[in-house]
Amino acid sequence: MSGYNKEFEKKVQDSFLDGFYKKLGYEIEKRCQQEFGEWDVILKKGDRKIRVEEKIIRNVWSNIVVELIEDMASGKQGWYFQLSADWLMEVFCENEVPQVIYCLNWPEFKKWYADNCHRFKLTDRDGQVEPAIRIDKTGWGVTMFHLIPIEMISKGIIKKLYEKK
Repeated sequence: MSGYNKEFEKKVQDSFLDGFYKKLGYEIEKRCQQEFGEWDVILKKGDRKIRVEEKIIRNVWSNIVVELIEDMASGKQGWYFQLSADWLMEVFCENEVPQVIYCLNWPEFKKWYADNCHRFKLTDRDGQVEPAIRIDKTGWGVTMFHLIPIEMISKGIIKKLYEKK
Protein backbone atom coordinates (compact mmCIF):
# COMPACT_ATOMS: atom_id res chain seq x y z
CA MET A 1 0.00 0.00 0.00
CA SER A 2 1.28 3.45 -0.75
CA GLY A 3 0.39 6.70 0.94
CA TYR A 4 -1.99 9.39 -0.23
CA ASN A 5 -0.86 11.35 -3.30
CA LYS A 6 -2.93 14.45 -4.07
CA GLU A 7 -1.37 15.07 -7.51
CA PHE A 8 -1.97 11.50 -8.67
CA GLU A 9 -5.60 11.59 -7.54
CA LYS A 10 -6.22 14.97 -9.19
CA LYS A 11 -4.76 13.72 -12.47
CA VAL A 12 -7.07 10.67 -12.50
CA GLN A 13 -10.06 12.82 -11.51
CA ASP A 14 -9.40 15.39 -14.25
CA SER A 15 -8.38 12.98 -17.01
CA PHE A 16 -10.97 10.26 -16.41
CA LEU A 17 -13.40 10.35 -13.47
CA ASP A 18 -15.11 13.66 -14.20
CA GLY A 19 -15.93 12.51 -17.75
CA PHE A 20 -16.88 9.04 -16.49
CA TYR A 21 -19.49 10.52 -14.13
CA LYS A 22 -20.91 12.59 -16.99
CA LYS A 23 -21.22 9.45 -19.15
CA LEU A 24 -23.25 7.90 -16.31
CA GLY A 25 -25.60 10.91 -16.48
CA TYR A 26 -24.33 12.85 -13.45
CA GLU A 27 -23.10 16.40 -13.24
CA ILE A 28 -20.45 17.38 -10.74
CA GLU A 29 -21.98 19.84 -8.32
CA LYS A 30 -18.94 20.23 -6.06
CA ARG A 31 -15.48 18.79 -5.48
CA CYS A 32 -14.08 18.83 -1.95
CA GLN A 33 -10.96 20.99 -1.83
CA GLN A 34 -9.73 19.57 1.47
CA GLU A 35 -7.06 16.90 1.52
CA PHE A 36 -9.20 14.75 3.81
CA GLY A 37 -12.91 15.14 4.20
CA GLU A 38 -16.08 13.19 4.58
CA TRP A 39 -16.44 12.87 0.78
CA ASP A 40 -14.60 13.93 -2.40
CA VAL A 41 -17.34 14.92 -4.84
CA ILE A 42 -21.07 15.60 -4.92
CA LEU A 43 -22.79 14.25 -8.02
CA LYS A 44 -26.19 15.45 -9.14
CA LYS A 45 -28.80 13.82 -11.38
CA GLY A 46 -32.09 15.69 -11.41
CA ASP A 47 -32.98 16.45 -7.79
CA ARG A 48 -30.85 13.61 -6.44
CA LYS A 49 -27.46 14.42 -4.89
CA ILE A 50 -24.89 11.73 -4.10
CA ARG A 51 -21.79 12.21 -1.94
CA VAL A 52 -18.91 10.13 -3.28
CA GLU A 53 -15.60 9.20 -1.68
CA GLU A 54 -13.00 8.24 -4.29
CA LYS A 55 -10.23 5.84 -3.38
CA ILE A 56 -7.83 6.01 -6.31
CA ILE A 57 -5.29 3.19 -6.15
CA ARG A 58 -2.06 2.99 -8.18
CA ASN A 59 -2.43 -0.77 -8.77
CA VAL A 60 -5.16 -3.27 -9.58
CA TRP A 61 -5.98 -5.20 -6.42
CA SER A 62 -8.48 -7.89 -5.53
CA ASN A 63 -9.11 -6.26 -2.12
CA ILE A 64 -10.80 -3.19 -0.73
CA VAL A 65 -8.72 -1.40 1.91
CA VAL A 66 -10.58 -0.25 5.01
CA GLU A 67 -8.47 2.23 7.00
CA LEU A 68 -9.16 1.82 10.70
CA ILE A 69 -6.41 4.00 12.18
CA GLU A 70 -4.80 6.76 10.12
CA ASP A 71 -1.92 7.38 12.52
CA MET A 72 -1.19 4.93 15.31
CA ALA A 73 1.07 7.40 17.17
CA SER A 74 -1.76 9.90 17.64
CA GLY A 75 -4.56 7.33 17.58
CA LYS A 76 -6.36 9.30 14.87
CA GLN A 77 -9.21 7.24 13.47
CA GLY A 78 -9.10 6.18 9.85
CA TRP A 79 -11.49 7.22 7.11
CA TYR A 80 -13.78 4.25 7.86
CA PHE A 81 -15.04 6.12 10.93
CA GLN A 82 -15.10 9.61 9.36
CA LEU A 83 -16.75 8.95 6.01
CA SER A 84 -20.27 10.27 5.44
CA ALA A 85 -20.49 9.43 1.73
CA ASP A 86 -23.29 7.64 -0.06
CA TRP A 87 -20.91 5.83 -2.40
CA LEU A 88 -17.34 4.61 -2.04
CA MET A 89 -15.67 4.45 -5.46
CA GLU A 90 -12.65 2.14 -5.64
CA VAL A 91 -10.65 3.14 -8.72
CA PHE A 92 -7.84 0.71 -9.53
CA CYS A 93 -5.25 2.13 -11.94
CA GLU A 94 -2.27 0.97 -13.94
CA ASN A 95 0.16 3.62 -15.23
CA GLU A 96 -2.26 6.30 -13.94
CA VAL A 97 -5.08 4.94 -16.13
CA PRO A 98 -8.19 3.43 -14.47
CA GLN A 99 -8.52 -0.27 -15.22
CA VAL A 100 -11.42 -1.24 -12.94
CA ILE A 101 -13.92 0.83 -10.96
CA TYR A 102 -16.14 -0.56 -8.22
CA CYS A 103 -18.92 1.36 -6.52
CA LEU A 104 -19.94 0.40 -2.99
CA ASN A 105 -23.09 1.58 -1.27
CA TRP A 106 -21.22 3.07 1.70
CA PRO A 107 -23.91 2.89 4.41
CA GLU A 108 -24.69 -0.73 3.46
CA PHE A 109 -21.02 -1.69 3.24
CA LYS A 110 -20.29 -0.14 6.62
CA LYS A 111 -23.05 -2.24 8.24
CA TRP A 112 -21.94 -5.37 6.36
CA TYR A 113 -18.30 -4.81 7.34
CA ALA A 114 -19.15 -4.37 11.03
CA ASP A 115 -21.06 -7.67 10.95
CA ASN A 116 -18.52 -9.63 8.89
CA CYS A 117 -14.97 -8.31 9.39
CA HIS A 118 -14.15 -10.96 12.02
CA ARG A 119 -14.72 -13.77 9.46
CA PHE A 120 -11.94 -12.96 7.02
CA LYS A 121 -8.94 -15.20 6.54
CA LEU A 122 -6.87 -13.60 3.85
CA THR A 123 -4.09 -14.76 1.58
CA ASP A 124 -1.59 -12.61 -0.22
CA ARG A 125 -0.96 -12.69 -3.97
CA ASP A 126 1.35 -15.69 -3.53
CA GLY A 127 -1.28 -17.68 -1.62
CA GLN A 128 0.42 -17.24 1.74
CA VAL A 129 -1.84 -16.72 4.74
CA GLU A 130 -1.52 -13.23 6.13
CA PRO A 131 -3.23 -11.41 8.97
CA ALA A 132 -6.46 -9.61 8.17
CA ILE A 133 -5.15 -6.46 9.83
CA ARG A 134 -2.15 -4.87 8.13
CA ILE A 135 0.21 -2.06 9.10
CA ASP A 136 1.54 0.46 6.57
CA LYS A 137 4.41 2.87 7.29
CA THR A 138 4.55 4.69 3.93
CA GLY A 139 1.76 7.28 4.31
CA TRP A 140 1.11 10.11 6.78
CA GLY A 141 1.93 7.92 9.74
CA VAL A 142 1.77 4.30 10.74
CA THR A 143 -1.63 3.22 9.44
CA MET A 144 -3.70 0.18 10.41
CA PHE A 145 -6.06 -1.19 7.80
CA HIS A 146 -8.09 -4.26 6.92
CA LEU A 147 -8.02 -5.92 3.50
CA ILE A 148 -11.43 -7.12 2.35
CA PRO A 149 -11.47 -9.46 -0.68
CA ILE A 150 -13.84 -8.04 -3.28
CA GLU A 151 -15.39 -11.44 -3.99
CA MET A 152 -16.49 -11.72 -0.34
CA ILE A 153 -18.54 -8.51 -0.40
CA SER A 154 -22.28 -9.03 -0.88
CA LYS A 155 -23.27 -8.38 -4.49
CA GLY A 156 -26.07 -5.99 -3.48
CA ILE A 157 -23.46 -3.74 -1.86
CA ILE A 158 -20.75 -3.64 -4.56
CA LYS A 159 -21.05 -3.18 -8.31
CA LYS A 160 -18.38 -3.13 -11.00
CA LEU A 161 -19.03 0.04 -13.00
CA TYR A 162 -16.08 -0.08 -15.37
CA GLU A 163 -13.43 -2.43 -16.68
CA LYS A 164 -10.94 -1.36 -19.33
CA LYS A 165 -11.09 -3.62 -22.35
